[in-house]
Amino acid sequence: MLENANVKAQVMWLLGIVIILNLAYPVTELGQPAAIIYTSLYSILIGIGVYAVSISTHRFLLSVMVSISSAILNIFWNLNPNVIGLSLATYIVLVVFQAIIIYVLSEFIFTAPRVTKAVLLAAVTLFMLLGDIFIPLFMTIELLTQQTTGSGAFMISSAPDTAVTWQNMAYFSFSTLTTVGYGDVTAVTSMARAVASFEAVIGVLFIAMLIGRLVGVYSREDELD
Repeated sequence: MLENANVKAQVMWLLGIVIILNLAYPVTELGQPAAIIYTSLYSILIGIGVYAVSISTHRFLLSVMVSISSAILNIFWNLNPNVIGLSLATYIVLVVFQAIIIYVLSEFIFTAPRVTKAVLLAAVTLFMLLGDIFIPLFMTIELLTQQTTGSGAFMISSAPDTAVTWQNMAYFSFSTLTTVGYGDVTAVTSMARAVASFEAVIGVLFIAMLIGRLVGVYSREDELD
């Protein structure tokens, strides 16, 4: 479990990078150089994530291996975006690495004896990473569906014949996580709908559990006073 003294600065950096990445991803549509720059920023996120889980030796070693693989795959994927196997490998490694960070942050948030600034920062970071982890999941579903059926698992309502990109998925993922659901990007297959529904449930439950955690800690401290 991460300690407050060690995690606060780590989480602050991690949250900052996550916010930048989620605001800056549209620049990747400007061309390959912009995409490579964005990938470099993502590598920074990976490095901070490794640092954040370095309290445990086993987690640190696992994270190092996954992060190096993710960084290499991201670079090659940007250079060769049409290689199916490379795309799938990149998505899977991203899911694994983000899952490690999510697990560590969840453990810290829900086992900390007090709700401090570090816990609140970790909660915000975790919520944003929940949106991020579903992007490669949705892209995996989209890619596999295209390969098996010839059509996509997702559709842009205003342009049904346009291919859905990972940038579209980033927008769709956070719209789903926050249950906004504008409807301009929709899931059209059963598997896509099931995963999208699962993400919406996670988004609602996370907020409810976090509020419950805050109230519970406040009540205990009030009783002690």
